[in-house]
Amino acid sequence: LLALAPLALAYHAWRTRSHPARNVKRGAITTFVVTIALGGDNLAVWIPLFRADGLHRALLTGGIFVLSDVALVSLARLLVNRPRVIEWAAKTSPIATPILYVILAVVILWQCHVF
Repeated sequence: LLALAPLALAYHAWRTRSHPARNVKRGAITTFVVTIALGGDNLAVWIPLFRADGLHRALLTGGIFVLSDVALVSLARLLVNRPRVIEWAAKTSPIATPILYVILAVVILWQCHVF
């Protein structure tokens, strides 16, 4: 069942590949809420890790995570405004998106030992 969502998204992306993409901008609050929602399952790992390692190691681990996150978001912001990156993404995304969703579905099926 977990592979049905990526397969449905792949079908939708393939079916709508010839339609121009809408330019939807989302703010920081939406990004924060989606990040928390998608990362909620990570709490099952982080909370016991912080509890077992003590305050100093928990702060160090959390600090490294925050620094890595800030670095990757900053890199993404630098890349997203480059005309060559925008042109390349607009050209390749109609084909690459459905392929990546199918690959994700296959990986999910493989990890669940379906085949």
